[in-house]
Amino acid sequence: MKRINCDVLVVGSGPAGSSAARAASLMGAKTILIDKKEEIGMNVPCAEGIGQDFIEKLPFKIPEKQLIWRIEGMIYYCLDLSVEHNMDPWKGYSIDRKYFDRWLAELAVEKGAKLMTSAELIDLEFDETNNVKKALIKIKDKYMEILPKVLIGADGCESTVLKLMGLFKPKEGDTPQIYCYELGNLKIEKSHFQQLYFGPWAPTGWGYIFPKSDSVANVGIGLIFPKDKKEPQRKFEEFLELEPLRKMTKNAEILVDKRSTIRHGNVVDKWIYNNVIFAGDSVNHNIKPYYEGILPCIICGDIAGKLSVRMCKNELITHETYLKEVKNKLSPYFEISQKLIELMLKIVKMKDERKHAIMPNAMIMITAMEKYKKTQLEKLYDLLFMDLDELLEFMTSKRNIENII
Repeated sequence: MKRINCDVLVVGSGPAGSSAARAASLMGAKTILIDKKEEIGMNVPCAEGIGQDFIEKLPFKIPEKQLIWRIEGMIYYCLDLSVEHNMDPWKGYSIDRKYFDRWLAELAVEKGAKLMTSAELIDLEFDETNNVKKALIKIKDKYMEILPKVLIGADGCESTVLKLMGLFKPKEGDTPQIYCYELGNLKIEKSHFQQLYFGPWAPTGWGYIFPKSDSVANVGIGLIFPKDKKEPQRKFEEFLELEPLRKMTKNAEILVDKRSTIRHGNVVDKWIYNNVIFAGDSVNHNIKPYYEGILPCIICGDIAGKLSVRMCKNELITHETYLKEVKNKLSPYFEISQKLIELMLKIVKMKDERKHAIMPNAMIMITAMEKYKKTQLEKLYDLLFMDLDELLEFMTSKRNIENII
């Protein structure tokens, strides 16, 4: 069996993994990046939207050709009401992960990382101090061993690294179900706006349309607490029966199946275990309330890659070290996102149907204050944990919303 030694082994070539491999290679580490897919970026379950606020925080520039569609804002639909926002916090772009992920992997390779596709992590072997000393990799019908000094687990919501380490134990609500397709041949009104829908057809979540052009969009629903395995499909079909959706999708064709899970809750309580660092969706590096993960995962992956090199040099790197670096880059979004984990669960668990009016108002207010009124956030959290009737009254009062925002 072939055996390879390296400084850093990165599992998963999504935004976090490729960014980590690039950063480690740039600092001189012998880096191997593996992905179980034969072709990087194919059939990635993602809504493919990125916010412009995160672009300036990236460790490298995104080429304009990767920004395939301008997003000018967000439209919220709740029952028969709608509100449109086109201020900076709601602006961004759509990308195509098929090309975007390949570009990221190429960046890592350009800096010296060795990329292996069709390479699946099968098992991990640990030494007496619980450090990973060996990774068993299957490449098509052959096996090889990789002996890393540091391993970076960037292999998504269903992380194999977490599972092999016995750490993957999600609680109810940690992994919402997404029922989504990339659809073509659509007639999209306001195609430069992302659209969120709230109503009884998504009892513990939301529906969404994230356009990629005038005629192509990712269309789906997310359920934090699905009743059973078939409920996402049933509710998706109900969603498509809404008048705006029925008109838009009359002649739709399925381009890509993007049904998947996303990360809502924290499956683990830290991101570093001995010589293993986690990054990306494996450890909830998306930003709520919109579950934006692409650019935050690039940022967190870059940090993980740099920390891995310091670990290779026997520097003591802890979860607190990593957390501090992430907060420095993603504040205040990261702190807000962590607080929203429980808050969003509280809202979707409400039995009163009026909750469908609370969620979009909360999203709007939080997004605005992330940008403009950071000091008011604690006040908002207190209000959101009110009694339901008080909360509803506050959320539906134009005067109160204007006073806070």
